[in-house]
Amino acid sequence: MIALDVSCLAPDVANVLMLRGAELPPLQWHDKPNRAAKQMLLGIKTDAALLRQNPLANDAMGRAVRAALYLWNGWLEDCMACAQEAPSTEQYYFSALCERHSGRPNDCKTVMQQVDVHPIYAPLCAYAVEKMGLATDPPLKRIKGLLELGETWEPFAFVDLYEQARAGKLCSPTEQIVRSLQCREFELLFAHCYEVATGQKLPEEEVAGPAVRRRSKPRSRQRPHRSPVRDSAAPNSKTDSTPNPGAKGKEPRVGIECPKCAYKMVFPESCRGSKNNCAKCGTVFIIPQRSMPAASS
Repeated sequence: MIALDVSCLAPDVANVLMLRGAELPPLQWHDKPNRAAKQMLLGIKTDAALLRQNPLANDAMGRAVRAALYLWNGWLEDCMACAQEAPSTEQYYFSALCERHSGRPNDCKTVMQQVDVHPIYAPLCAYAVEKMGLATDPPLKRIKGLLELGETWEPFAFVDLYEQARAGKLCSPTEQIVRSLQCREFELLFAHCYEVATGQKLPEEEVAGPAVRRRSKPRSRQRPHRSPVRDSAAPNSKTDSTPNPGAKGKEPRVGIECPKCAYKMVFPESCRGSKNNCAKCGTVFIIPQRSMPAASS
């Protein structure tokens, strides 16, 4: 299932994308690799011929497009081979995706650290928040809370969510959402690589997808900055870290740094005193209890 309008793409690229079919791809794309797609890619010797543009605006990104097509059709080793000649950020990104599909979450996180930030993170975050909607499944509620507070994509948290789905620990509707998010991530990454490789901007309404399209200019309507630990305080009131028991809406949250890698995470206040794993490096730590104020003499 590809949301891009393939009529805007080079014919050979469109054909390779459509070979995956119209259904939502499974969690692991390499379970049933598409041989016809691989034969088609092998028959088109150069990236300029594949993209029907000579010269390309960016040759290295042309390799990234080919890597994406291999990944989409389940050929992980070919994807990683092509990605070696792509720009460094995309090289790491595609390598991390291959590790994730292969069921190696720790290796995926290690490689993903090299990506740092990526242009697709903002629209992917917006799509994910809307896709999750009124999520009630605890794993979805946790990652949705992280996305809403950080207002950016959380690749390390998604790796953990994907692993739970791969291990069969999520219900069917939640797994469906994970598969949709993985597909949307690919679409945005592919569109980014294609645009840089050809120097041609794809129609925004086709790149954005249905969920992001309704947020016509998401960055121009950002929410006011909020504390990572609690919701904004009432006007003209003293700053107080004590949660308001009468407040309606979200449970108060606490910001925590991993004691090993200093990765910042946000947890519900009710998680204080419980064990948790760092979404980035996997270190087990205990969320500290709230410190009590010293008694007055």
